[in-house]
Amino acid sequence: MSGAWNGNFYPNVPNAPTRGNVVAIDGGSQYRSSISQTITGLKVGDSYSLAFYQGAAQQAGDSGATTEQWQVPFGTKVDTSTLMNNASDGVVGWNAQPMFFIATSTSETLTLGPVRH
Repeated sequence: MSGAWNGNFYPNVPNAPTRGNVVAIDGGSQYRSSISQTITGLKVGDSYSLAFYQGAAQQAGDSGATTEQWQVPFGTKVDTSTLMNNASDGVVGWNAQPMFFIATSTSETLTLGPVRH
């Protein structure tokens, strides 16, 4: 990957460990957004797992320490990822985030949204 990850936007960010799809979402309130997908074919009461890698970095030109994490609602449960403490002009390396959910409906919306503290 190049461009945003190893270029001028987020300098010094290593490639994702799986070399799969990557999304960059800024946790700052002026940029905050989320991603979601409706999952169908679920069996009520069954357990489902979600695993992803997270990392953090500041945009070039920004400064000041931040703490960030993902908030992940699924059905009636809301889970959060491990808190990332990002130093000013810093980078938090990729780390695996396993989560488990129990389906409360045959169709659920999975959402990942950033939270900055």
